[in-house]
Amino acid sequence: MNLVGKARAESLEVKADASITGTLVIDNHVSAEEFKLVGDCTCKGIRAGKFNVRGNFQASEYVNADDVNIKSQWNSTTKEMGGKKIVVRRSRLGIHCILEADAMEYDTVDIQHTKAKVVRGRDVIIGKGCEVELVEYSGTYEAQSGAKVGKAVKV
Repeated sequence: MNLVGKARAESLEVKADASITGTLVIDNHVSAEEFKLVGDCTCKGIRAGKFNVRGNFQASEYVNADDVNIKSQWNSTTKEMGGKKIVVRRSRLGIHCILEADAMEYDTVDIQHTKAKVVRGRDVIIGKGCEVELVEYSGTYEAQSGAKVGKAVKV
């Protein structure tokens, strides 16, 4: 499914790939095998095998995707995020944008410009512009220059 422009719906469930360029407002949840977003999306939750963002999203409950790649252009928020791998970067257009989440849990975490209460993972890299209260990791951990981490615990 390809959408260019603006759309509003109660829910969006796509059995294959969904590519959105523009603005998407969903009252409930978005579900797709691969969800590509260029623009912004507001919904309760996102469930996908792959979630690629160049823009922003507000998921009031969760993002559940195995492979997440975010290039923020504006602020994004959610309560919980989980899957296998997450990479967060700021695009050249996103001067002061940040991803905010209460909890993030991935096998592999490589984030920048992210504010989170808890980040859990096997291999974790907390990069510049991050503010994380607690990091729990089981493999490797690195806090890069410009990152603020309250506490890191190997579990």
